[in-house]
Amino acid sequence: MRSWMLAGLLCMGLFGSMQAQASVSIPSANVSRSGDGRILVALNDAVAVSGFNIYRDDRYFTTVRPPAGSTRFLVDGAGGDYCVVAFVSRAGRDEYSGCSATMRVAAGPPAPPRRVRASVYSPGVADVIWTPSLDHIAIAGYEVRRNGERIAFHKGRSQFESGLAPARVHDYEIVAVDRAGRRSQPARYRLAVGSNANGQRSQAGVRSGNGATTPVGEAPSNPVAPINASALSITAGVGRPQLIEGDTQSLRVPIRVSRTTASGTVHLSLSGFTSADERLISHRFEPDRLGYGKTDATLIMKLDVDMAPLRRHARQFNVGAFDGSSRATSRLVIDVRPTDAHDVYLLIGQSNMVGYSEKGAKENGPGGIDVADSRILQLNARENSQRVFASAADFVSEAINVRDVAYTRAEDPLHTPKRIDAEPKRSTFIGLGLSFAKSALPRANNKIYLVPAAWGATGFCASHMGNLAWNASPNAGPGLGGTWLLDRALTRLDKTLRDTGGVFRGILWHQGGADVTDAKCADSYAANLVKMVQRIRREARVDRRGAAARGNQAAIPFMLATMSKGADSRGSYARFSPRKLQVDAAHRAVADLLPYADFVDNDDLVPPAYPCGQSSCVHFGADALREQGRRFDQALRRIIARQP
Repeated sequence: MRSWMLAGLLCMGLFGSMQAQASVSIPSANVSRSGDGRILVALNDAVAVSGFNIYRDDRYFTTVRPPAGSTRFLVDGAGGDYCVVAFVSRAGRDEYSGCSATMRVAAGPPAPPRRVRASVYSPGVADVIWTPSLDHIAIAGYEVRRNGERIAFHKGRSQFESGLAPARVHDYEIVAVDRAGRRSQPARYRLAVGSNANGQRSQAGVRSGNGATTPVGEAPSNPVAPINASALSITAGVGRPQLIEGDTQSLRVPIRVSRTTASGTVHLSLSGFTSADERLISHRFEPDRLGYGKTDATLIMKLDVDMAPLRRHARQFNVGAFDGSSRATSRLVIDVRPTDAHDVYLLIGQSNMVGYSEKGAKENGPGGIDVADSRILQLNARENSQRVFASAADFVSEAINVRDVAYTRAEDPLHTPKRIDAEPKRSTFIGLGLSFAKSALPRANNKIYLVPAAWGATGFCASHMGNLAWNASPNAGPGLGGTWLLDRALTRLDKTLRDTGGVFRGILWHQGGADVTDAKCADSYAANLVKMVQRIRREARVDRRGAAARGNQAAIPFMLATMSKGADSRGSYARFSPRKLQVDAAHRAVADLLPYADFVDNDDLVPPAYPCGQSSCVHFGADALREQGRRFDQALRRIIARQP
C-alpha cells in the first residue's frame, strides 16, 4: 500500500475506531540512515503532537514519543520505504494525520554486531558472545571467523569454542549477513586463551542448572615441569554408570589412582568431551585431592532437569589426575536416563485459546482427528462464568477452580469441564490445545498435562468486567484492568504441578483483540506481555528443575499466535487498524522482547482453505485451530533448538 493510499484510508476511517486526521497535519520529514546504522527521522519543523507511528514497506513498524520540541530521533531498522504518521492524544482518543511522503532508505550493508565479549570457562574453552546487529530483523545469520578462517554461520548470538590452542591469542571477526547476502563490517574481538576478562587464570567449569560454575577440569599445572605419564594412572568406575536426570540421589563413581613413584598431593578433575556432555552437570570429588599414599576417591554427579524432555543418550568425560609433574586421564562414559516426570503446559489468552470453532466440528469418533489420547490429560477446570468466579478469592480458590474429578483425559473443548456422569463432553467445538499436545507427545517421556486457563474477550485492558484481566500487578496503568485471570492461571498451574509432580514445559498464549480498541492499551501491550510472562516464570511452583528454573528470565518456553486475518460473508478482518498493528508487531517481535520465546504466524489460515469459526472471522475455524496446534509445537521446537 503506497503512502497516499494509507493516508486516504486513515481519512475514511477504515483503520478501526480511530478518528480521521482532521486537525493533525501531515508531518514534513526526512528519513535516512545514521552513521551508526540506525534510521534517523528528521522533522523539518517542530510540531506539537503526542508522537509518531513509523511505517516501513507499507506496514506498521514502531511508535515513537520523542520529548516535546524534538525534531530528530533514531529508531532501529533496516532499509526500506518509510513514512511517518503524527498523532495527538485527546480525552483518551488519538487523532492521526495522513502519512508523510514515502522516503526510501537504501538497503545497504547491515550494521555490524555490537559488544563482542567472551566468557572463559577454562583454558581452551570459552563462549564468544555478541549483541545482535541493529538490523537484526533482516539478518539471515552471523559469520564467525577465528584467526581468518570461517568456522561457523548461524542465527545465534554466541559461539561456543572448545579445544582452543593454549598459550596463544585468537582473533575473532563476527559479520552480520542479511537475507540479500549483504555483509556488515566485521566486529572484532581478541581472546587470550587461559585468561579471563581480568587477565587472570580462569577456572574450568561446568555450567550447572542454577547458573553457578562448579570446578571441573583444570587442575593446577606447572608449564615448566616435564609430564611423565607413566608415573601416574587413574581408573574411573566399572562398566557404564547410569545417571538419572533430576534424581535426588546423586550418581557415585569410584575413582582409583595408582602411582609408580612417590609423589605429592594428586588433584582430581573432570571435563566433558564436548560442551553438550557437560550441559547441566554438577559434580564434586570426595575427597577433592589425594594426599601421600591415598589412592581412592568418589566422583559424585548430578544432572539437572533440562528445559525440554531428553532422550536416552550417553555422555563422555575425561577424569584427570595431576600431581604437579605427572598427569593421567581415564575415559568415563555415562548413560543418561531422562526424568519420568510428566510434561505440563499452560494454555492462556482469550477466545481463540478457549476455542470458538464451528459448532459440530469436533471429530472424536473412532479414528477421528480429535479423538482423546490416554497419554494426554487435562486439569478438569470449572467453566468461565462470573457466577462461578464472583470475587478475587474465587479466582485463587482451588476448590472453586476445579471440579470433583480433578484430572481427566483431555477432550475438546478443553475449557468446558467434564461432569462425572457425562462421557464424552457434549459440546462439539474445538480449540488448539489437543492438537498441540498430540504433536508434542512423541517427545514426551511420560504423559502430557494441559492446564486450560483462558477466558474469552479478555486482555490487559480494562473492560466492563473490571479486574478480569491478565496484568501482572494491580493498578498497572491508565486504562488497564486487574490481575484476576493471571492469579487464576497460576493457581491452576501450581495445583497441577503439585498433584502430578510434573515439569513446567511451556506457556501457550493466544490473545490480542481485546487490547486494540484503546490507545493506552495498545501502546503498553508489549510491556504488559513481558511483565505477565515474567511473573509466570517467577512465581510458578518450583518443580523438579529446582528454584534455579524460576525467575524473570527463566528458561520456560513462551509461544504466542498472531490474530486472525480471515474474511467471509460476515465481514473481513484482513486489514488491521494502526492499534491492531501495534499489538501484531509485539507478537511478531516476541523473541526480541523475551528470552525463550517465539510466535506462530497465522496469516495464511484464512478462507476458503480454512473457514472461520463462530460469530465472525475474529475466530479461527476447526481446521485452522488444529493447524495452529501443530505450529505451536513447531515454535516450541525452534525455542529448544536455539538454547545454548
